[in-house]
Amino acid sequence: MKKNHITTVLAVLSIYFLLQGKTAVNPSLQNIAQSFSEIPFTTVLLISTLPSIFVIPATIITGQIAGSKVKFKTLLIVAISLFIVAGVAPYFLKNFTAILVSRCVFGVGLGMVSPLASTMVVRLFTGKQRANLLGIGAVIMSAGGVLFQMVAGILTTYNVRFTWLTYLLAVLTLILVLFFLPEPENITENLEETNQKSSGRLPKSVFLICIAFAFTMLFVYPLFLNTSTIIISENLGNAASAGTVLSLYTIGGMVAGLIFGQVSKILGKHVIPTAAVFAAMGSGIVFFGNSLLLLLVGSFFIGFGHTLILPAIYIEFGLLASGNGFAKAAGWLTGLANISAFVSGYYLKLIAEISGNASPRFPMIISIFGFLIIATIWWFVKLSNKSVKHNSEAA
Repeated sequence: MKKNHITTVLAVLSIYFLLQGKTAVNPSLQNIAQSFSEIPFTTVLLISTLPSIFVIPATIITGQIAGSKVKFKTLLIVAISLFIVAGVAPYFLKNFTAILVSRCVFGVGLGMVSPLASTMVVRLFTGKQRANLLGIGAVIMSAGGVLFQMVAGILTTYNVRFTWLTYLLAVLTLILVLFFLPEPENITENLEETNQKSSGRLPKSVFLICIAFAFTMLFVYPLFLNTSTIIISENLGNAASAGTVLSLYTIGGMVAGLIFGQVSKILGKHVIPTAAVFAAMGSGIVFFGNSLLLLLVGSFFIGFGHTLILPAIYIEFGLLASGNGFAKAAGWLTGLANISAFVSGYYLKLIAEISGNASPRFPMIISIFGFLIIATIWWFVKLSNKSVKHNSEAA
């Protein structure tokens, strides 16, 4: 692409800013519940969780039609518009059911945006710049989640209805996309040639990678869901301490995003297994750690390793899926990841029932071995492919 000027880069990175937007309401859930005192709290929680269900089909469908049936930029404009309108709509609504409907529409908008952020990076940039922007995108995504929650929390202190005005932050992204984001040209770089590409179908390896990443989501969710229980039940701190531990996951992810370009250059195809080992180390520290400090360190390592995996997967998709196939691959990745997030609570319950061990630390054992298994399989497959390629060239 010839127009890789700063406004194009800003427009692309601003899309990442929206990807954690569904978490904006989380700090305000208790306040929202108080304003709907006649509604059970578990039902109020649907405000936070319901969008995830609608993200799943939206990401997959968007991946199927992006670039082939509908222009990328057109999809983004529609998606961001839904994000803003449905996000702000509850400010004007007093009926709880209507608010839930708006959250469903919001989930559709978010789901449409999700696979397009990385797709635009891959379609508009190449080489080192692509790797750097994928890493920076991960940083922007994390920072966006923090900013959305901070702004929502501040607005809620004035009036609980003001919480929903937080989504007006996305107007800046809409403006940047409208005026500065070009429609991607046809990819001309050399890609691995496969029969699946010529037929428009995704290689099986893409689906295997998506499934593997979905499992990694299950491996990190014990940290998200059980940290407060571990800290409070073991007298290691309070709710604020739990928030600090989880923030270290985000900080670890931001560090990973910032250095991804250099890490990718040094490690190449070994980024994913190396990152998985870091995540396994972090899971081990969380499992065995008997102090708040060790939990902080473990959370950082998990965030660093797990976040490092994502841009590396997108690099792989860029090699495996040509043309509009990347958007399809990104759609499946996001969809399966959201399914993992949605079933994570049931996953933890199943572990407790099967093992007979209800300790909030116990699922981290599975996380340790899970990450190590993924690293081992990845290394084995890559080494096997390298050996086969070397033998065929020798013949």
